Amino acid sequence: MDFVGASDGRATVKGADYDGKIVDAAMVEALSKVPGKDQLRATLLMLLKEPATRLARVLSEKAKKEGGEAPAA
Repeated sequence: MDFVGASDGRATVKGADYDGKIVDAAMVEALSKVPGKDQLRATLLMLLKEPATRLARVLSEKAKKEGGEAPAA
């Protein structure tokens, strides 16, 4: 929707064809704000990886407190 904002009001979106369906201007605006596929994949991977990273950190700190060596990640 950047082109609409850059057109100084000369261009408007009244609807669009999305996945074989006609959508209104509000839906086009909402779809324009959805992150791209690569961004969504990166976010998902980060969320999946975070619990394992935290667990490894906790185990490492516990091993340090007990005087042993931290397990290799």
